[in-house]
Amino acid sequence: EVVTVLVQDVPDVPVDLNVTNVTSRNLTLFWTEPHDNNAPISGYYVFYTNPSFIQDGTEVTLRTNGTIEELFIENLHPGVTYSFTVLAFNEEGNSEQSDPFTI
Repeated sequence: EVVTVLVQDVPDVPVDLNVTNVTSRNLTLFWTEPHDNNAPISGYYVFYTNPSFIQDGTEVTLRTNGTIEELFIENLHPGVTYSFTVLAFNEEGNSEQSDPFTI
């Protein structure tokens, strides 16, 4: 008799962050879907920090559901440098945050 054991774990880290459709106030951030480690990816969290003159530099957390590997981000401020990170999550928990992508 053959017994198959399926090990599940949190997803790997999202990679290859990049942007498209960049304007002075909006952009679309996208990334490559990481390996799900045998537990389907439920969604992603995207993090960035507002500049210090807006809401005292508060961190913004956005969420996508399912396996949509892009997010339209609006209400950015012209002339400000933003650094974005992404993590994937599934029923087993959260991946580590990606390397930052700065624009």
